[in-house]
Order: sequence, then C-alpha cells, then structure tokens
Amino acid sequence: AEASVACFTVHGMDQNQTDLLSMLMLPELLYRFNFHGKVGIASGDADAPPGPQITSSPRRSWSGEVWSRKHEAGRLRRGLRRMLPMRISTSAAGDDLLSPGEGDAASLPWMPASWYRRVWPRMKAFALPGFSMGQIRINLVGREAQGVVARTDYDRVCDEITEFLLRVKDARSGQPVVERVVRTRRTPSDNDPKLPVPDLMVIWRGRATDVVDSPDVGRIGPVPYARTGSHRNRGFLLAKGRGIEPGSALPDGSAVDLGPTILDMMGAPAPGQMDGASLLSACTSERATLSEVD
Repeated sequence: AEASVACFTVHGMDQNQTDLLSMLMLPELLYRFNFHGKVGIASGDADAPPGPQITSSPRRSWSGEVWSRKHEAGRLRRGLRRMLPMRISTSAAGDDLLSPGEGDAASLPWMPASWYRRVWPRMKAFALPGFSMGQIRINLVGREAQGVVARTDYDRVCDEITEFLLRVKDARSGQPVVERVVRTRRTPSDNDPKLPVPDLMVIWRGRATDVVDSPDVGRIGPVPYARTGSHRNRGFLLAKGRGIEPGSALPDGSAVDLGPTILDMMGAPAPGQMDGASLLSACTSERATLSEVD
C-alpha cells in the first residue's frame, strides 16, 4: 500500500509520416544541395507523374531496396544494380557513398543517412540519422574535425538551408513537406553541453510521402514505403503514490520532467543540475490519469 508506481514512455507510435523524410529524403536533399548536379540515391523525373508506390521488398530488406536505387550514370550499371543479389550490389569500393554492407552496428549501416558519412567532410551541412524530426549538423570550422563553414557564414548557411527545405513539396499532392526549421543555437559559438547535436531541427508537416520534388535539386523517389507505423515525440506518464490524488491529471510536460517527478514521488530532492521540474506540484482534480509528455 505504501508503494509508488510510475509507468511512462518518452515517445509514442503513430502512422508512418516521418521515417522516409528523416531517414532518406533529408540526407539526399542535402547531398544534392552541397554537390550541385550530383545525385546519390533515387533519382526521378520531376516532369513526369510519380510512379506507383513501392510497398514490396524482393530483397527482403528495406535498406537493400533503397540501396538498389543508388544512382548510376549508365543504364547498364543502373539495371544491374537493381537485379544483382544484395551481397554483390552492396559493394561500394571507390564510391562516394558507403553501402549498407559497410560499418558496424554502432555506425547504423542500415540507416540511409549514415551512407553519406564518407562525404560529410566536404559538405556544408549533413543530415544525422533519425526517425521523427530531421536533424542537420553544420560542418563548422573549429568545431568539426574537417569543418568548411566559417563562423561568419553560420547564419547565412542556416538561412540558406531553411529556405531550400521550405521549397520542397510532396510530388503526389504538391503540398510542402516542411512545416518549419528550428535553430538550436543562437550563435555558432554556443557550446553548452546540454544543447542537442544538430544545429537545425526539421519539423515535417505530418503527411506520408514516398516522393518529393525540389525546384532546386529535382525529384527524389518514389522510394520503398514499407513500414506503416513510426515513432512520435509524444509519450505518456501514469503514476500512483504519495501526493497524487486518485483520478487527477498531471499537466503536459517534457521528458526532462520525468526524473524530478519520480524523485518527488520518492520524497527525494532533485539535484540542482537536473533540468525539468516535478509535475506533481501542478496536479489538478480532473478525472484523468494520463498526461501527454513531449
């Protein structure tokens, strides 16, 4: 009877509206943005209607299906890449992109964004692996090992990338795919260890798409769309214990509030260096025990 119980998740699941955009479209868009006229994966004809959606995976692997669409200039090589078994077509010796067969588990070889790592040193900005929001790191001089963007150009490059992404549209509906791009640093010198790794966070509009058009770099896709569900940045917290009125509701909070809340339930103070605050201090008497947590 004296026990306190907390059940929570820091993220949820919903329809798959962001995986392809963050995992594949964004890194390819930035690749083309940095290397004018070059295409890495999934070239398409922006002047033609999009082809049918690709939902099957003959190679039994989503990453294998995507890699088979790596751009080849010659028709013969392009056809062979589509036809060859995965163990052969993953070879990328001398190529500018890594293949799904290179790297270990820590380097996420199945994640398309990681296939561009070989050329990150030559890019002004590159996409980091992710599922929900798109994550972009500026290749900043003095911060990155092989930085190319001067600190005096940081704001300009961030603005340029933002405007570039806001022009990208879903090729099937003609609607923009980006809602907004958020800056995580006020200046390029911000080095607070609590800051996220990316300099820019891309918030998608929340509609599933397998093919996008950019007036600047052309079409990407269609690409395989196989997973119907994906992560969301909304979770929940259910709690019972000291200081919690049965049937009450906790206010909306953030993942950083979970630690202080659990410590509060234990009767322990939260350390001064801990972000967030206990949600128990703002309990209401509403008939609910479910609280949305970002």
